[in-house]
Amino acid sequence: MPFLIKGPGIKPGSICDDIVSNVDFAPTWLDFAGLKIPNYMQGDSFLESLKGSTGKQPDDAVAYHRYWMHGEDFHNAYVSSPTYLDT
Repeated sequence: MPFLIKGPGIKPGSICDDIVSNVDFAPTWLDFAGLKIPNYMQGDSFLESLKGSTGKQPDDAVAYHRYWMHGEDFHNAYVSSPTYLDT
């Protein structure tokens, strides 16, 4: 999903291809504000990725399950990594 952001340290017109999840937004906003990210908070800040630094992402794949689909016989599961996407 496209995401546009403007802020200090983020180059205008830059593109970040890192994989992020919705749980990564709250830690990113706290990081952006210079506030401590609670250890109980899910997700990881992607502020450094927005500033152009990559490589902080883990090499392993990200997997998730569409938990709202439990009433059906087939459940959709997704696996993705920077080089692989499967649905």
